[in-house]
Amino acid sequence: MFLTHLFKEKLGLNPLLVCVSDNMTMTYAGTHNLNNIAKEFDCDLLIYKMKPQTQAKIMRYTTENYGKPLYIIDRLIYTVPVWIAIKNRIPIVVYGENVAVTRGLKDNRDIPEAWNQMYNSVGSDIPIEEIQEKCNISERELSMAQFPTKHAENITTPIYTSYYIKWDAYNNYKFAKSRGFRDLTGIWNRWDNNIPYWQIDSYGYMCAFDFKFAKLGHSGLTDMVCELIRSNTLTKEEGKKIIENWEGKSDPLAVRDFCTFVGYTESEYFKILNTIKEKYGRK
Repeated sequence: MFLTHLFKEKLGLNPLLVCVSDNMTMTYAGTHNLNNIAKEFDCDLLIYKMKPQTQAKIMRYTTENYGKPLYIIDRLIYTVPVWIAIKNRIPIVVYGENVAVTRGLKDNRDIPEAWNQMYNSVGSDIPIEEIQEKCNISERELSMAQFPTKHAENITTPIYTSYYIKWDAYNNYKFAKSRGFRDLTGIWNRWDNNIPYWQIDSYGYMCAFDFKFAKLGHSGLTDMVCELIRSNTLTKEEGKKIIENWEGKSDPLAVRDFCTFVGYTESEYFKILNTIKEKYGRK
């Protein structure tokens, strides 16, 4: 919401809002916030959803072979807005933070243009051709997940807003609440209601945290806590307590929703999770 406020109300532009949805069960907060942002700022909103069966098939493959259940969704978040901008000749695609900087990914230069995010390890380390072959999906079906070629630079440019202004997720959250944003309070008591505003749109999405922990020994929860400590939103003691209490613990609602969508039993889910731990040398 902060970005929409900045570019529409402060800079006087007319943004087209684009949401990549993951087809799993949306929380009440997620549904409300999508409707609210379009209404609050009077903006057009496009919601992109991959074919559910295609998404589920890809998610099974990337989960079982790479421990990356949301790989295709994360990739689409990078590619879909750029393709929409190209097709509609919109000159700028606006992203918020540069996650390579905040999360320490490989290409973590603090730069204005966001082309490099399409090639970071979040969305580029599984060849799309491999997914086409192994999942028996046509190139056309995955066209929106292809990274736009260099000619796109003559039409549009994706940018990181965090290059131009100080990026503070917690302050952005407080601003959003003032404009009708709803968090998970009273909806989903995740992590004892700590950080109830981060990645809240669907239940099953949180299973990515389980697999990151299985591979690396920490998940997005630790990433978020560290970011909040750096911004002085949490003390080290508060952050340590959250991590000690909740890091590495699967959320039952998330697991149930993920399994329902992808087609696993919960026992199959945890068997795959343990296999990924062993594959990456963790016990």
